[in-house]
Amino acid sequence: REYGKPDRIHIELAREVKKPKRDREKILMENARRRTLREKASKEIEDLCGKANADDIAKYLLWDEQGRICVYSGKPISLAQLYSGEIEEDHILPYSRTLDNSLQNRVVCFRSANQEKGDQTPFEWLAESNPQRYDELQQRIRVLNFHKRRKFTQKKIDLEDFVERQLKDAQYISREVKKYLESLGVDVVCTKGQVTSDLRKMWGLNTVLHREGLNIKNREDHRHHAVDAVVVALTTRSRLQQLARSQSRIGKPVEMP
Repeated sequence: REYGKPDRIHIELAREVKKPKRDREKILMENARRRTLREKASKEIEDLCGKANADDIAKYLLWDEQGRICVYSGKPISLAQLYSGEIEEDHILPYSRTLDNSLQNRVVCFRSANQEKGDQTPFEWLAESNPQRYDELQQRIRVLNFHKRRKFTQKKIDLEDFVERQLKDAQYISREVKKYLESLGVDVVCTKGQVTSDLRKMWGLNTVLHREGLNIKNREDHRHHAVDAVVVALTTRSRLQQLARSQSRIGKPVEMP
């Protein structure tokens, strides 16, 4: 009444929490398994090259998940090679065209294979130009889960559609919250946790709550909710487009001002 209605309301949509007990138990078991694997990865990395950070551990998890080989060439990758200049992370579906930086969209591979693939999907890269090599790739990815395998066969990417899906969630409660807030007659922008995480890291905001200056989210300090709120408030459609345009050719997220 005193200041008038807001120009815009920003919301980060929560994950669906109403799952059957069996599904929740599976999630807990998987989380425990991954925690054990992370601890193992951290120890092996520290033995090899000193203190492990979150990026090092993620690289290890990807390497272990894909059978410790380069999925694109089939060549084995040793632990020492993994942390050398020979090996890079690649986004299966180019980050610059999807804004998907999740582990489900990442693999480790030899730099030469990454450069050859460039800003293409596996389907665009090999399906027509080298069908035999594409078939061999399909055999190597059989160790991956279904959702990750499906990215290797995806034929089409629409960045506009992806951005729109980041801003509008299909869950019933999210639609109802958005509809309720729109009754105020203001623009309501919805975003998801993955985008918040990527932007928070790119802007270096994870370091705010770490005395060591680590760019890792500190969940033990509850002020992290305030940091997330700042990121959510700054997440707009134009910023997501800027995020996509700021990509390097190989699809690795870069620092944004």
